[in-house]
Amino acid sequence: MRLTSPLFLAAILVATSAPSSAADARPDLRAASQTARHRDPAFQLFAQSLAPADALNVYAEVLEKLGQTHPDPRGSAPAKLYAQGLVELGRALDDAGFRDLYLPGTPDDRRVAFHRSLREEWKARRPATARDARQAAYDLLREAQLTLNLRTPAAFVIEFICGACQGLDDYTQFLAAVPEAVAAMETVPEAVLLAGQNGVGYLRLSAFREFTVRDLEEAVARLRGDGLRVLIVDLRGNPGGLLQVAVAVAQKFQDHGVIATTESRTPDFAGRVFSSDSGGTSWDVPLVVLIDGKTMSAAEVVAAAWKEQQRATLVGVPTYGKGVVQAAPQKLHKGALIVTIAKLFGPLGKPLDGAGVTPHHLEADPARQLDLAVLKALELVGR
Repeated sequence: MRLTSPLFLAAILVATSAPSSAADARPDLRAASQTARHRDPAFQLFAQSLAPADALNVYAEVLEKLGQTHPDPRGSAPAKLYAQGLVELGRALDDAGFRDLYLPGTPDDRRVAFHRSLREEWKARRPATARDARQAAYDLLREAQLTLNLRTPAAFVIEFICGACQGLDDYTQFLAAVPEAVAAMETVPEAVLLAGQNGVGYLRLSAFREFTVRDLEEAVARLRGDGLRVLIVDLRGNPGGLLQVAVAVAQKFQDHGVIATTESRTPDFAGRVFSSDSGGTSWDVPLVVLIDGKTMSAAEVVAAAWKEQQRATLVGVPTYGKGVVQAAPQKLHKGALIVTIAKLFGPLGKPLDGAGVTPHHLEADPARQLDLAVLKALELVGR
C-alpha cells in the first residue's frame, strides 16, 4: 500500500501519561493539562507576551480548524466549543495557581459572582460561527476587565482555546509553540533467540518510526537464520508513532485481511480501510504478543489486527485505549494546534479509543508476563 498524501504523515501521538496497569483508571488528562499549563513558566511567558487581539484571533482560528477537521461534527460546532471554553475558564477560576498568576488581589466575592455569571448568563450565548464565538469571548473579556483585577487578559482567552480543544477528546490540544522534532531512536532495541527455549525468539518494538520496518526486517532475518520457530513481539510500553508504519509492520506478519479502518471528515481517512494483501511475502512465523496499559495508539492498531485476524496470541493486560489519528502539529498565528482527525477501529469494527485491546491470557504481574508468553509460544510449535 502506497501512502503518499501529506495527511498520511499523521502520527498517532503519544499521550502525556498512561495507567500503569489495567486496574488503574484512565487519568483526568484535562485537569492534569490545565494544572501543568498554569505552572509552566514557558506557557506563562507566552500568555504574558500575547496581545488580547492576537489571542482572540487564535481562538477563532482554532475553532475554524476544529470545525473543519475533527471527526465529531456536533462536538466541534462553534456553540459547543464556546461552551467548553466557559467550562475551562470556570475550572481556572477555581484553581489557586491561576488566581495567583492572573487575578492577584481580586476579592473572592467578585470572583465567585463572575464564575456564577459564566453558568447563568454567558452560557446562554449560542455562537453560530467562529467569528460569533470570537465576539462572545471578546465581550466576556471586557466584562472580566471591568469586574476583576485581571493582570493578563490573554490568559482568559487561552482558557477558551484550551477548553475548546480538550472538550473534544483527551488528545487534541493547543501548544504555546510548535514542538521540536522527535529525536531519532532505536525502535527494535532487542531481538534475540531465548536460550534453551527451542527456537523461541523475542523482539521488542519500542515505537513506530520512519526506520522501524527496515530495522524489523533486519532483526527477523537474523533470527530466522539462527533457527527461529516462534516469535514473541513485545509491545509493552510502546507509545505508538506513525500510523503508516504500524500498518506496514502488521502487513509483514499478516498475509491478508483488514488491519484497521478509520472514520473522519478528511478525505484521506473518511471510511478508509487499511488491509494487507502481502500473501506469500509475509512472514508465517507463529506470534505471541505482549501488551500492557502503556501499549498505545499505533501499537494498539497492530495488536488489534493480529488478535482479531487470529494471527497472534496476546498476553498481558488491556492496552491504554488511544484509538485516534492526529495530524502533525499545525502552526497558528500564535502557538500550534494538534488536532484529532480520525477515529480508529479494529478489523471487526470495534473502536480502539477508550476500550483498547484485551489479551487472550491475562497476567497482571510484569515479572511473569514473559514466562507466560514463552509457555504459549512453545504450545504453538508443539514444544
